[in-house]
Amino acid sequence: MPGLIFFSFPLAVFIVIHNFLIPAVPCLTLGGKRIGIETFQVLKTWKVWLATFRTNSVLLCSKVACGAGFGIKIISAMFLLWLSGCAPMQPEPVTVKPELMPIAQPLGPARRIVQQINAVWADRQESLLAVLELDAKHIAMAGLSNDGLSLFNLSYDGHAIVSDKSPLLPESVNPEFIITDLQLVYWPIAELQKNLPAGWRLEQSGKKRFLYISDKKQVEVNYVSPDPVWPKAVELVNFQYNYRLNIKTISYDLIPE
Repeated sequence: MPGLIFFSFPLAVFIVIHNFLIPAVPCLTLGGKRIGIETFQVLKTWKVWLATFRTNSVLLCSKVACGAGFGIKIISAMFLLWLSGCAPMQPEPVTVKPELMPIAQPLGPARRIVQQINAVWADRQESLLAVLELDAKHIAMAGLSNDGLSLFNLSYDGHAIVSDKSPLLPESVNPEFIITDLQLVYWPIAELQKNLPAGWRLEQSGKKRFLYISDKKQVEVNYVSPDPVWPKAVELVNFQYNYRLNIKTISYDLIPE
C-alpha cells in the first residue's frame, strides 16, 4: 500500500501537468531525441533520478518524445522507474543466538569452590580462576584473571540471571556458558534432565556424560578424577562450538549457614 501511494501521487501530478499546464513548447535534445524543456525541468524537480536508476537515462529518454501521446509515455516512464526503484533489498544478516542449556536450580549445601579453568579453541586458549558460591537459594560466580583482576560476576536466584563483564574478558568467553558448563559437569543428572528442551538428551555412562541435541552428540564430559562429592579434575569437550575446558578444583569448602 505505501508503494502504491508513493507511485500514485507523482503519477497524478504528471497527468495534471501534461493535460493542463504544458503547452506546445520548444524541445531540447537529450540522448538524440527531443524532450520538452518544461517537462524536463518537472522531471528534474520531482527527482525522477534519470541518472541514478539502473535503467540508463539516455535510453529511457530516447523513448520519450514531444507531441501527441506524450502523457501516456511519461506515465510509462514513471512506471518503469518506479519498478526499478522497488528492486528487492538485500536482507540484513541474521545473527544466530548460541544454544544455551537452561540453568538448573541452586542446590545446597552452602559451599565455596575455587577452580582453575583452561579454555582451549583451535587457534587460542584462555585461563581464569572461578570462585563459585552455592546454596539452596542462589548461585554466585566470580571470574578472575591469574593476576587477580576481576573479569566477570554472575548471580542466579532461581529466576533471573544478573551478570557484568569486564572489557578484559575476551568476547568469546561468555559467563553464562561457563555456569551452564559447570552445571553440566557437577549437578546431579536427574536435576539437569528436568529442564532440558525438546530434542535434548543427557546420558551418563561410567566416568562420562553426554549431551545430545537432535540425536547428535554436542558435549562430552570426562571425569578425570572422579569424586562422589565434587570431582577434582574434569575435561569438557563442546563439539558444537569447538572448544575444550580443563577444570581443576583448587579448594572446596562448606560454609556455615
